[in-house]
Parts: sequence; structure tokens; C-alpha cells
Amino acid sequence: MDAMSSSGSVVDSAVSAGVVRRQLKAAVEGKAPWNVRLGHGTSVFFDFGDRERSEVPGTPDRGSDQLWVYSSSWRLFGSPKGDAGSGDDESTMETALRQCIGRTVGRVRFDADLNLTLHFERSKMTFRTLRQSTTEDAWTLFRGSSTYSLAGDGGFHRETPLR
Repeated sequence: MDAMSSSGSVVDSAVSAGVVRRQLKAAVEGKAPWNVRLGHGTSVFFDFGDRERSEVPGTPDRGSDQLWVYSSSWRLFGSPKGDAGSGDDESTMETALRQCIGRTVGRVRFDADLNLTLHFERSKMTFRTLRQSTTEDAWTLFRGSSTYSLAGDGGFHRETPLR
């Protein structure tokens, strides 16, 4: 049954891991992010697909498909400028993330613990969740009008904005 979320969207709690896996693969595999940026702390944002212009001054444009990974420890392995990750200083993290721009993701995987791996051309990026409780999400995939969000208990839900 659908329910209303606090953001004013309809939540479909019956979405399976298989549905999210297929959506994640469709959004990311075989595609190259045109923007990758560091958020607060160790959060990372990947923009894929068509560029959608922001109407809010000072807010970055976003991709029609967007992957937000937060509450995680991450590491980029095998990049031309060397390995780097969330334990490094901010400048090193930003340099590492820029190396992902324009690189095709050949494969994306997540496991039962919600850890995520992106396999780029000749490198890979791993995200190990750092959630403080099982009620926290680990990452969110935005696709068009649907938001596929990973719930902390290992379940998935989809939120569709009301129009």
C-alpha cells in the first residue's frame, strides 16, 4: 500500500532489491558521469544522463539520473593519479573524484550490507556504509520522476513526487 512521505510524495514500500538493482544498472552501467562532486563530509554525488539546469542561483545543475552516496567510507583504486579516498584531505578527495568524470562505469554492484562498488575503466570505487543505525539510508538513486532510496533495514522504497 502507498503512503505519504514527509516530503509530500507517494511512497511505494513494495519495491524489491531486484527492481532497485535493475534501475541502478540502467542509470549507471555503460555510462560516464558528467559531474562528480564532494558533498558534506564524505558524501559523493554522481550526475549521469541529461543535464537539467537548476533554477536556483548558486545551485549546481543535476543529471536526469543522479546517485547520492552518503554516510560512507569510500576509496578509488587504480586511478592514474593514485589511490585516494574519504580518509584523505579535501583537496585530495576532490582531485580523486574529478578523475571519475567522463569515465564509463562498466559495472555497478551492491551487497546485503548496502556497500556499493562502481567499476570504471581501469579503476574501481568502493563505498562502505557508515550508518549509525539501521534506520539510516546509505545511498539514493534519482531517476526522472522516481526516487529509488535504500532504506537502512536493507529494504527499498520508491518515492514518486506528487504532481
